[in-house]
Amino acid sequence: MGVIDNSRRAVYGYDQRVEILGSAGAIATENNYPNRAIISTAESVHRDLPLNFFMERYTESYANEMRAFIDAVRNDTPTPVTGIDGRVPVVMAMAAKKSSLENRAVKLSEVDKV
Repeated sequence: MGVIDNSRRAVYGYDQRVEILGSAGAIATENNYPNRAIISTAESVHRDLPLNFFMERYTESYANEMRAFIDAVRNDTPTPVTGIDGRVPVVMAMAAKKSSLENRAVKLSEVDKV
């Protein structure tokens, strides 16, 4: 079972956090900040706002993706990410929408009929 909260209106920056809890453990990621400094005083705690735009966060990822694609073309090898990898989040989104519309839990198999 999963819960997804989305908002396109985080006025303080590009807020993107993930936490997954399971019977065998947990994993969490936090927002990316321009620096890791947190200034704490008796009056308040301050830190920079999260990076504001996805290109600031993912420049290295896009460059790595392009390098992997070029390598696959040059060497006639499979890409590290397949069409199935792209399809899975679409199926997840379709199930989340169906769940919201029908106000019930929806299994991925209900929307992934292909």
